[in-house]
Amino acid sequence: MNLTGDYLIWDGINITRSMGTAIAIYKPNNRRPQHTTVRNCKLSRNRHHALEILFADHCEINNVWMDQNVQWVENDIDAVHGANMNGKFVKNIKIIDCTISHSFGEAIMIDANNYDSQFIEVRGCALYDNLWGNLNMAGVSDIILDSNLIYSSTDAFDPSLRYEWIPRGLNLRAREAELGIDSSKPGIERATVTNNIMIGNSVNFVFGGGKKELPGGGKVDDPERYIKDVVFANNTILNGLNAMMQDTNPNQFNITFKNNIVVQNNQKFFTAKKKVSNWKMSNNLFWPKRPDELAGKNDIVADPKLVNLGAKLLHGKVNPEWYKIKGDSPAIGKGTAIDDVTEDFFGSQRSGTPDIGAHQYDGTGFIEADFDANPVSGDTPLTVTFEDRSTSSEPITAWLWDFGDGTVSSQQNPTHVYSTGDYSVTLRVTSGVGTDSVTKDNLIKAGSTAPTLPPRATDGLQVLYRFDAGSGRIIHDLSGDDNPLDLQIQDLSAVNWLDNGLSIVAPTLIVSTTPAEKIYRACVASNEVTVE
Repeated sequence: MNLTGDYLIWDGINITRSMGTAIAIYKPNNRRPQHTTVRNCKLSRNRHHALEILFADHCEINNVWMDQNVQWVENDIDAVHGANMNGKFVKNIKIIDCTISHSFGEAIMIDANNYDSQFIEVRGCALYDNLWGNLNMAGVSDIILDSNLIYSSTDAFDPSLRYEWIPRGLNLRAREAELGIDSSKPGIERATVTNNIMIGNSVNFVFGGGKKELPGGGKVDDPERYIKDVVFANNTILNGLNAMMQDTNPNQFNITFKNNIVVQNNQKFFTAKKKVSNWKMSNNLFWPKRPDELAGKNDIVADPKLVNLGAKLLHGKVNPEWYKIKGDSPAIGKGTAIDDVTEDFFGSQRSGTPDIGAHQYDGTGFIEADFDANPVSGDTPLTVTFEDRSTSSEPITAWLWDFGDGTVSSQQNPTHVYSTGDYSVTLRVTSGVGTDSVTKDNLIKAGSTAPTLPPRATDGLQVLYRFDAGSGRIIHDLSGDDNPLDLQIQDLSAVNWLDNGLSIVAPTLIVSTTPAEKIYRACVASNEVTVE
């Protein structure tokens, strides 16, 4: 769909599986479309961009879900250079309350080439598992990035596979050398980065770029490709897989780094350059140590006491409530007032002396019941161990398990023996905050209720899938054939891995990672097919 007029509203209409871009906002001959709104829609599995905005002014993208766009195809790299949401030479663009995930390109890319964009606001978005980066700005000025959840999950990518790696988080960069020298604004200028939660990305943020090509080849630092006038405040920055940040731009000026919570368990804060000599730093909380390069006044080195710092980062299932500070957090009341930061990630007012990090503690708590069970199937009598994985901002004081067979337990991590049958399990937990409960229907399958099957076919076996990986997107072909035909789950949020199987809970595709030519050839040769 091409939106080429002014004052247009696209509301509540979904687009999926187009062979190009789902929605493009542009006018021919580089004229500027103005005051276009796209809202309340889903754009998924489109071959190229979910949304492309070219030369537009005063556009708003609100509550749009973009997933699995920019698909990679074997021997076709065209999609590599795309993004779920792409903008070039745009002004006054607001991207609000959107969920953007799982593209082969970036979640959001503003000005990848030599254009000039200004007045870009990204607020309240969830950006995760986008292979080439979750939020990228290149050569853009007057930026507001506020209250976004930016993460890379542990079950979305398998780095051992071709074109799979852990994405970067926020990327602010001056134009790279290969992206042209004609732009009038080749750097990043006037950016406010506040109240964001960044967790588990390969590096949680990047200050990059800064070089130009020489006529005879090679690259040198270019002072015109700068990053300057950036306020980086009240963010919660947690456990970059490789490091806290990639800091490679040598031309950084007037960078304010205050009121941030930084947890980096591997104590790797920089990938290499450590270009922070021109930063103004104070009132940050570091754990388990503070790097000398980021030392400032009124810093704290202490456990920030977050609700659930160790929670599993699963695709589409990360809850920002986990990263609130508890009532005994050393971050409370230890920040310094910043004019641009009047609310926190959750919309609560910051009054008086602010807290450090993305959350302003207001006395309210959080409680969420959850649990694991192992094993969930097997011969009877089946002994199952239950592990409480509930989260609360106050200590949990009571547990009540209903095992689904008429018996209960008040232990935190009980063991229970099942006779033959299928059972639903409920856990109810209580803390000073209140109570919460969770039920997992037909979780336990004890004994065999299926009919006896004949021996599995082995003659002419082409593929064998046991669905017992337990996690990840890849279902491996275990047939032992020299050319295995692995499968890939396109939407991990639509499935639940079990101990000995895979439960599909929502529509998704499970497709082969390469063409199924060997199955086709075998069927043609034998004129038959057997599926067990």
